[in-house]
Amino acid sequence: MNGNLETKISGVIQTSDIALVNSEWSFNGTGLDGKLVTIAGKAIDVLRRHSDGTWRILIDNPWGTDLQMSV
Repeated sequence: MNGNLETKISGVIQTSDIALVNSEWSFNGTGLDGKLVTIAGKAIDVLRRHSDGTWRILIDNPWGTDLQMSV
């Protein structure tokens, strides 16, 4: 879709090596028909910090609290 995905973290609740992350995201791209595609939402994700210090997603809910779509 040759698009651009943007994410803004709106809140983090962390305890030890587990974090609950709220974020707002948007995607703008071009559909197969050549028309602009815009999708946005508010996601809720659960992450775990690994021994090497990186965070990885355990649970991903990209439609967590909201969905806006126009095609």
